[in-house]
This record gives sequence, structure tokens and C-alpha cells, in this order.
Amino acid sequence: MNILYVIGNGFDLKLKMETSFKNFLSSYKKIKSTNETIQKLKKNISNDVETWCDLEIRLGDYTQYLKSEEEFDIINLNIRENLSNYLKEQEKLFDISKIDKNKLLNNLSYPEDSLLPTDKKKLIEFKTNGNLSNGTLEYLH
Repeated sequence: MNILYVIGNGFDLKLKMETSFKNFLSSYKKIKSTNETIQKLKKNISNDVETWCDLEIRLGDYTQYLKSEEEFDIINLNIRENLSNYLKEQEKLFDISKIDKNKLLNNLSYPEDSLLPTDKKKLIEFKTNGNLSNGTLEYLH
């Protein structure tokens, strides 16, 4: 039997990594810039960091203040580069020796142990029979 683990949004946070947008923005707004477009953006972020934690939506909202596509490109590139650098630094700070390897292995081997009862039943059935009773693989919450 083949098992595919899809590790999604929140896995890094569960490992206590400081990788949320809020963490990033706290660092980002302190980085000096001589570019006026970036300075205005950072001022806007500083005025309301909490709503900026939903970065994608707030960037979309913020486009109403931009005068040109070039300003958008400047902001987009600046945020992408700084976010990439920030996440690389967080990755360097991550201490894998602090991971409870037995717990991790158990969670990967028996993911049903942390599911709701109905989802646990579906996963056990799938692992046992290779399919679900209705013939389709449904999304497990």
C-alpha cells in the first residue's frame, strides 16, 4: 500500500516555527528601504499589522493605493524576496533535535489517532480495504 502525506498550512507553526505572516511582517516593517513605494507600504502595515496578517488579501486591497503596475511589481518583488529570506533564516533556526521523533513517527504511521471518529472510521476502512464503501475517496476533515 502506498500512503501520501500532504503536509499543509500550519505544519511549520505546529513545530513552533515563527513562520506566520505576523512574524514575517514584524520583521519586514523594520527593514530599511529608500524606495518611497516600499516606505508607504511599510507605514500602512505598521498602522494595522493585525489585518495585514492575511497578507494576500491585504495586498489585493492595497492595490487601490498604487499609481502604476510598476509600483505593484516593486512591492511584489520586495515582499517575495524578503519573505524568502525570512523563511530561510527561520529554517536555519529550526532545531530538529527538539522534535520528538517517536511521536512524529507515530503520527505519520497512525494519523487516524488524531481524527474525529467519523473520519477515523473512513481512514481505517480505506487502509484496510483500499477503498471506501461508497467507492470514492472523500476528503477527510
